[in-house]
Amino acid sequence: MPDTEEWPIPHAASRALYERARVVEAGGAQGEGRGYPPYPIYMQRGDGGRMWDVDGNEFIDCHAAFSAVLLGHNHPAVRDAAIETLRDRGAGLSCAHELEVDLAYRLREHIPTAEMSAFSCTGSEATYHAVRLARAVTGRDKILKFEGCYHGWHDAVAFSTHFAPDGNAGPADEPVPIPASSGMAAGARAAILVRSYNDGAGLESAIRRHGRELAAVIVEPVLVNGGLI
Repeated sequence: MPDTEEWPIPHAASRALYERARVVEAGGAQGEGRGYPPYPIYMQRGDGGRMWDVDGNEFIDCHAAFSAVLLGHNHPAVRDAAIETLRDRGAGLSCAHELEVDLAYRLREHIPTAEMSAFSCTGSEATYHAVRLARAVTGRDKILKFEGCYHGWHDAVAFSTHFAPDGNAGPADEPVPIPASSGMAAGARAAILVRSYNDGAGLESAIRRHGRELAAVIVEPVLVNGGLI
């Protein structure tokens, strides 16, 4: 993000919101990806493939809420279904619900390999389940991941989520796990292996050396942090 004086768009409203937000929100925004210096752009609404911020600037949305809004923002069919459900059925019932059964069958219909489903509210929660399941099934602890891949914020996978061109990541054939933040458990680092992304030979070597310790290999097929590689 350039210096505020160089911004090619109006940004006074975003700046004012940031001054308010920093008093009550850690970092002035909810989530690391939303907060950046000197302050984030605060969005107001989205429609289709576009978004508008609080200053009225229009943007093309290439992010799509981490691909969650595949049909675009405010799609009429999705919006109407959500309104109908909230109005007629309520939300947050915290019990089993008939719609979850219908959705699981719909997913299996469209994704033949998804024989069964376990729903989650966030990507971090989904990978947490996946790692826990892999460890339970294999009886092993270690997870292998790749530099630049993001799999959530929990200690099991929050390592080397960005590339480290400054040399702190160690040799290319055996990168050093770099924690995403302070405060992570020391034991978490001992349970993670990191390898270079898109290095088939390096992966084969790691599996030959550590295969009997590995519970799973986890990969982000399209690297958001790496510029959509």
